[in-house]
Amino acid sequence: MLSSARVTASRLLSGASAFRPTSSPLFRAFSTSSLSPHASSGASSSPVPRSIFSSTSVSSASAHSSTPSSLCHQSTSPRQSVTSYSAVRGATELTKDDIVQELLPEEKRRQPPENYLQLNFGEHFTDHMFMVEYDANVKGGSWHSPKIVPYQPLKLDPAALVLHYGQEAFEGMKAYGHQDGKVALFRPRDNFLRLNQTNHRLAMPPLDEEFMVEAVKELVRVDSRWVPHVPLASVYIRPTVIANEAVLGVKVSKKYLCYVIMCPSGPYFKSGFEPVDILVNEAYTRASLRGLGAAKTASNYAAAILAEHECKKEGFAQCLYLDSVERRYVEEIGAMNVFFVLDGKELITPRLTGSILAGITRRTVLELGEYWGLRVTERRTSIKEVIRGIQSGRVTEAFGTGTAAAICPIGMIQYRGTKYEINQHKTGPVARRLFDHITGVQAGKVEDEFNWLEYVNVE
Repeated sequence: MLSSARVTASRLLSGASAFRPTSSPLFRAFSTSSLSPHASSGASSSPVPRSIFSSTSVSSASAHSSTPSSLCHQSTSPRQSVTSYSAVRGATELTKDDIVQELLPEEKRRQPPENYLQLNFGEHFTDHMFMVEYDANVKGGSWHSPKIVPYQPLKLDPAALVLHYGQEAFEGMKAYGHQDGKVALFRPRDNFLRLNQTNHRLAMPPLDEEFMVEAVKELVRVDSRWVPHVPLASVYIRPTVIANEAVLGVKVSKKYLCYVIMCPSGPYFKSGFEPVDILVNEAYTRASLRGLGAAKTASNYAAAILAEHECKKEGFAQCLYLDSVERRYVEEIGAMNVFFVLDGKELITPRLTGSILAGITRRTVLELGEYWGLRVTERRTSIKEVIRGIQSGRVTEAFGTGTAAAICPIGMIQYRGTKYEINQHKTGPVARRLFDHITGVQAGKVEDEFNWLEYVNVE
C-alpha cells in the first residue's frame, strides 16, 4: 500500500520520464479569466485554480500546428494536482452535524429489488434524498438548511431559471457493497471537485467538497439496505445543482437547490464483457471549443440525444464525435472518454481541450497506465490516424471509459460507410486488465494501492 492517503497525479508523474512539466495555459478544461459572481469578497483576489482535470499543450509549436502528429508521437501533457474550488472561493462551511434527518418510519420503507443483476439503470430509487439550499441574500451568499428527507418530487416554480436558461450541473458516482459487509465510494472527492468546476463555468456558487462527501456518506448510510453486495452491482449516486429563483430573464440566479438521489444498478454488461460497435458521427458535433463540453451539465448531453438516437437506430452502441472546428480530431464516444492502445503498450487518449469532459475513470486509467509502466499519451488524434492505425494493425485495442461501464471495449468503428474491425472484435488484454483491476478495487477484491476508496460507516 502506498503511504500517502491521497496520491495525486503530480506525485504519480514524478518518476515518469514520459511527461515534463509545462507552464502553458493553453487548452485548460475551463476558462479561468474571472471568478464566479458568487465568490466571496475575501477570495476575489485569489487566483482561480487550473482545472484538476486539464491537460496542457504538447509544445507551443505543436499546439498551433494544423498538421496532425503521428499516432506514435509522445506528447508532454501532465495532469495537474488537485486544487479545491471551494477552498479558493470561500464556500460556506457546513458539517455533517448540521444535516437534519427527516426519515421514513421503518414500516413505510420499501424493499430493495431482489435481483440486482436484471435491473434497468435509473428506474428504481432509494427511500431518501439529500437537499441543501443556497440563497445569495443569506450571509452574503450561503448554503444552508441541509437535510435528508424521503424521496419526493421537487417543488419548483414554473418560472425557475433552470427550466428556461439551463443553469444546472450534476455528477455521477457509485457506492459499492463488499463481501465483508463494508460499503465504499470510489474517488468521491474528484466528483465534487469537478462539480465545482462545472458550477464555476455556469456562474453558480461552489459547494464545500468535504461536506458534500460527508453528506453523501450519510445518505448512503441511511439507505444502506439498498446497496447490493453482488459482483458488478452498485448504487448509482446523482448529485445535482439547479437554479431555482423564480424569475424570467437571462441572469445569474440568486437561489439554488442541490439535491442527491440514488438508484441501485446492475452490471453494465448483462451478457458479458463484450466489445461494442461504434459509428463515427460527422452529421453532428457534441460540443464546441470554449463551450460547455468540459462541463457536466444538461445541455452538454442534450446536444447528443438526437445523434445517439439515430446511431442506435442504425444498430450502433454509441457515436464517436469529432471536434467542432476542423471536424477531424477524435473527442468522445457518447457519454464516455475514448482510448486507443498502440502496439499493445501505449495508451492514447484525446487531450482535454475544453470541449471534452474530464472523466474520473479516464483519470484512473491514465494513472494506472503510468503505474504499470505503459506509455501514456494525451494529445489530439485525428480519425484518419485511427483508421490507418487499425488498418496497419498498430491500433491493437480501443475502449471507452465512464462511471457506468468502467471500461467498454470497442470491436468495430464505422467511418464513412466502411467498417474497421479492431482485434478481431475481441476484448484486448489492456482493456481486460483495466476492467478487472478497477472493478476489483471498487468491489474490495483488489488491493486499493492508491486509496481511491472511501468507506461509509454502515454499522
